[in-house]
Amino acid sequence: MKTRSENIANIYLPITLAIGLLLLMACDMREKTVVAEVVPETEAIPTTLEDDTRVMVGLVAMDQEELMLSQLALQRSTNTDVTDLARMMETAHTKTLAELAKLAEGQQLSIPTTLNETAEGSKTELNKLSGKEFDLKYCEMMVEGHGSAIALMEGAAENATGSDLRGWAIRTVPELRKHLDHALTCQKKCEAI
Repeated sequence: MKTRSENIANIYLPITLAIGLLLLMACDMREKTVVAEVVPETEAIPTTLEDDTRVMVGLVAMDQEELMLSQLALQRSTNTDVTDLARMMETAHTKTLAELAKLAEGQQLSIPTTLNETAEGSKTELNKLSGKEFDLKYCEMMVEGHGSAIALMEGAAENATGSDLRGWAIRTVPELRKHLDHALTCQKKCEAI
């Protein structure tokens, strides 16, 4: 006959193991998401004013790249779905760049006004393509860029030191999710052609 301690262990041990496994899987999934979508993990989770600054500079770079790629898509694509996506992105990223500039001004921060190397590389890569390949690559870039931006913004929404940045990130993430959904839809349509 089992003792009371053995009965309790038989009941709680599987539950404890299951909870531990779920927590481990959740941590593992979050780590993979952050690493896959945002370059250094420290930039995804701002905790100091210096981190907030890096996040803002990163967001400006992403906005500048997506704005430039969208303008290129408006010039080169003949696909209505792609040009609709590009027009939406151009309007939205022009607005968010202005909002980030205002936030930076409030913190007396100078933000870059030129494209970084990553954006220049994306532009070069996209310029080499035409037709369906161009349209599909543009959509893929928008999906990837918005995935990274959402991860960075969620980090800012949770951990930014500055309440202005934190509040702006909280308000902006839902819009970025809509952009990501639109880009995914466009990508699927381009793949089906």
